[in-house]
This record gives sequence, C-alpha cells and structure tokens, in this order.
Amino acid sequence: ECFNLYDVSTYDDTFRLPVQFATQNFNAKSCASFIEHCKRFDETGAFVRQYCSKDCQCASNEFMPISRKGCMPGCLALLQQEQLYHQGSARTQYADCKDHNDAAFFMSNATDSYFDDFLTWVYVESLQVP
Repeated sequence: ECFNLYDVSTYDDTFRLPVQFATQNFNAKSCASFIEHCKRFDETGAFVRQYCSKDCQCASNEFMPISRKGCMPGCLALLQQEQLYHQGSARTQYADCKDHNDAAFFMSNATDSYFDDFLTWVYVESLQVP
C-alpha cells in the first residue's frame, strides 16, 4: 500500500517534525504543502518522499523523479507492478513493449524539467553535454 505517513500521523509530532524541519515549513498541515520538494536530490527530498510517498507519486511512472530515495517500499512495489503488468485503465502501458508518444509530456514544460533534473542528478552543468 502507498500512503502519506505525514498525513496519517496527525496527532504525533514524531513523524511531522522531521519533514517540517527539513523543509523549514513548520505550518504545514498536509503533504500538499511539501510537493515542491519531491524532486529534490538532497536529504530534504528524501525526507519528503519518505513521509509523503503517495503525494510525491512514488508509485507511478507518470511522475518522473530521478531519485526515488526515501520512497516507501509499498509505493515502490506498486511502481514495479505498473511496469510488469498490462494496466487496462492506465494512460500509458509500460509492459506492452511499444514506444509511446506521450504528447502531454513532449508538448509541455515537463520535458525540459525532466532533462534538467536528470542533468542535475548526474552532476552535469547546463550546456556542457557533449
């Protein structure tokens, strides 16, 4: 099962304070307040993915975080399931051995964002790719 540990621990600061401290957002009431940190490569990103795995979309290939460090095991298991089996209701089929032209991805800023994130992850400076 994939869920947000932060959201289910509404009465226990043990789970809430680490992610609030890492993001310096002490007024956050739910994982929706931390979404901007999901794609970070540092410990802050790992904390947010750990406590907000569902909202960070750790269980989906539709969202492309380069690093999945911190994602909960239940979410990662669903990610693998999505890659292995034909999903009748899924927008993109990953297991049908066909290339897909995802117009929503290629015609939006998502493409640039994905490749910028990839270059950051592999520590390549902008415009330095041979």
